[in-house]
Amino acid sequence: MKITPVLVKDKLKTAVSTISEIIWLYAKDPASDFTRDRKLPPETLLRTLLKFSGKSLQSELSAYYTPPGIIPQTVPTKSAFSQQRQKLLWEGCYVLFRVFAESLPYLKTFEGYRLLACDGSTVPIPRNEDEEDYSVVTRKDRKSFNQLHLNGLFDILNRIYIDCVVDPGMHIRERAALIDMVHRLDSPSMAIILADRGYEGYKDIAHLIENNINFLVRGKDLNSNGFLHTLNLPADGEIDIDVKKILTFDRSKACRENDSFVTVYPRNFDLMPSSGTYPIQFRLVRIQLDDGSYECLVTNLPRDKFPPQKLKRLYHLRWGIENAYRDLKYTIDLLHFHGTSA
Repeated sequence: MKITPVLVKDKLKTAVSTISEIIWLYAKDPASDFTRDRKLPPETLLRTLLKFSGKSLQSELSAYYTPPGIIPQTVPTKSAFSQQRQKLLWEGCYVLFRVFAESLPYLKTFEGYRLLACDGSTVPIPRNEDEEDYSVVTRKDRKSFNQLHLNGLFDILNRIYIDCVVDPGMHIRERAALIDMVHRLDSPSMAIILADRGYEGYKDIAHLIENNINFLVRGKDLNSNGFLHTLNLPADGEIDIDVKKILTFDRSKACRENDSFVTVYPRNFDLMPSSGTYPIQFRLVRIQLDDGSYECLVTNLPRDKFPPQKLKRLYHLRWGIENAYRDLKYTIDLLHFHGTSA
């Protein structure tokens, strides 16, 4: 099967129709919302939202209802559109996204694995002083601005976003978002999660291992303040070793002086069993770059199938999500909004 624009559009139309048939599940008032015949029924409402770009709301509605070469229809007012949109819960749009994404075939893999990059990006939204969680203040002498933080899980080779978590601009939680998306992942054993610095940590690694997910995460170098600096390894030279530690909440002197134990805080680790200890194992690879600096990669990929040079090439592919965010914001008009409420 070849992925063509026609196929993608057909899949999207099918997804919109599917959600429209069960729209009562995503209505603020299921007993009354979307029950009467309107000029903007659920399917038309969703299609209109998806076609919006950077024009004014009235221009967007006019373009949808009076396209070139088509008999003009009566264009609904901005007020009518806003009233219909207010009836729709955000969960309806999220489920539409997931249904659409899961219907698309992924044909390209890396030796049978689906490469999924996780990263976050800030998105400026219209200023609204009533949205305190989304309001960001950089300096006391400047006005606040509003933004949200988009966490995405992106299929690099097939260029498909498969999941997302949206957080308020003042409550960024990239690691927690990764864990949320990991728990929703289909066929986890056939995927490799790729992530940059900021996602490394015992909690994230433990959740990935518990969910039988392969991962390759870049960590801060051993001489930094990242979690790897506690391993007491040489500051220079390439390495490829297995790290085995026992996590505990115990802060006694005996545990602190035992290299086998790592003390973690309860707020930073939520998988501790009743025994009070949690054994964890991962592979740590440090490779030297062309400029002489070193890069640390934390993974659970087998050494025989994924030697260091292959890991280096694999991690380099993660950059695809950076380009995807750029396209999403500036090519597909993500930065244009037609409302001020979060």
